[in-house]
Amino acid sequence: MLQRRSFLFSKAEKEEDERKTVELLKTALEDVTAACILEGFQRQDHLMLVDAVLKELGMREICCF
Repeated sequence: MLQRRSFLFSKAEKEEDERKTVELLKTALEDVTAACILEGFQRQDHLMLVDAVLKELGMREICCF
């Protein structure tokens, strides 16, 4: 019985951490997109960063929700 509670508690903690990570990725995507807009989409490294953050966010949202 105790092992089951421990398992459920650790699973709940992991899900909460994943939600926080997704929220941080969303914020990062907004920030990098804003930087791209301000620079007129001229810097390739920022565009690549937007792509990477968007891919990671998509993968985490698919896995979690």
